[in-house]
Amino acid sequence: SVVFDDVNNTFKNIMLVGFLILCLILTAGLFILKNMYRNFNNIMTGIEQFQNGNLDYNIPVERNDEFGRISIQLNRFSSSISQLIDDVTNAMIQTRDMEYQTLRAKVNPHFLYNILSIIGRQAKAGKTQELEEMIKKTALFYRMALSEKGEDKNTLAGEVNFVKSYVDILNIQYKNNIKVSYDINDGLLNCIVPPFIIQPFVENAVKHAMVDGKISIIIKAYTKDDMLFINIVDDGIGMTEETLKKLTTSKECGYGVYNVNMRLRLRYDNPKYAVGVESRYNKGTKIIISLPYEQKEDADV
Repeated sequence: SVVFDDVNNTFKNIMLVGFLILCLILTAGLFILKNMYRNFNNIMTGIEQFQNGNLDYNIPVERNDEFGRISIQLNRFSSSISQLIDDVTNAMIQTRDMEYQTLRAKVNPHFLYNILSIIGRQAKAGKTQELEEMIKKTALFYRMALSEKGEDKNTLAGEVNFVKSYVDILNIQYKNNIKVSYDINDGLLNCIVPPFIIQPFVENAVKHAMVDGKISIIIKAYTKDDMLFINIVDDGIGMTEETLKKLTTSKECGYGVYNVNMRLRLRYDNPKYAVGVESRYNKGTKIIISLPYEQKEDADV
C-alpha cells in the first residue's frame, strides 16, 4: 500500500510537472506567435502603404531577426524607388522645360527674320525715312521683349504692347492699312499668359490673309469657367477646309499654331489649354487661345 501511494504521488508529480511544462510551452508559443503576427502585420501594412504610393512610410523594426531584416530591406527598397521616381520626374521636368524653351526661342528668330526682310526691301527701295523709323521701332520692340529677362510668362498687357509695336513696324511698309482693335477689359490686363502668344497669329494674318493690301484684326479677351480666352479675328481671305485641316495638323503649314500649341501643352499639360482655329474662305479667320485664368499681383500695366 505504501509503495502504491508512492507511485501514485510520483505519477501526480510527473503529471503536474508535465502540465506546467505544457503551459510554459503554450505560453511561449503564444508569445512567439503574437510577436510573429505583429511583425507580419507590420510588414503587410508597409507593403499596402507602398502599393498605395506612400513610399515615405517606414515599417517599424522591432527585432533583429528575420522579420526585422525583411522590414529593413523593404524600407530600403521603398526609399530607392522613391529616389528613382524623383530622379525620373526631375529629368522629365528638365526635358519638358528644354523643349518649351526651344519652342519659345524659335519665335524670336522667326519674327526677326521677317522684320529684317521688310527692312531689306525698304533699303533696296531707297526709303531712308521709313527705314530709319522701322529700325527705331524694331529696337523698341526688342527692348520690351528682352526686358522680360527670359521669363516664361508675361501679362496680357505686355502681349498687347508687343502686338502694338509689331503692327507699328508693319504699318510703315503697309501705309497704315493694317487695322488692329482691342476688346479687352482693363481688369484682364493683369492676367498671366505665356510670352509671344498673340503676335504670331497677327503675323500670320498679315502674311497670308490680306485682301487688296488691307486687313482688319480684332483682339478680344474674356473669361469663362475659370479660363481666359483670347480671340484673334481677321476679315482676311480665310481658308478652305483643306487648308484649315493642314494648318491644324502640320507644322510646315501652320508654324504659329503648331508652336503655340506645343508650348501650351508643355507648359500646362492639359488638353483644354490649346489653340483652336475657325475659318471660311472669303469670310476671315478666328483664332481661339484657351488659357487658365491667372492674375498677376502688383503687375505694371
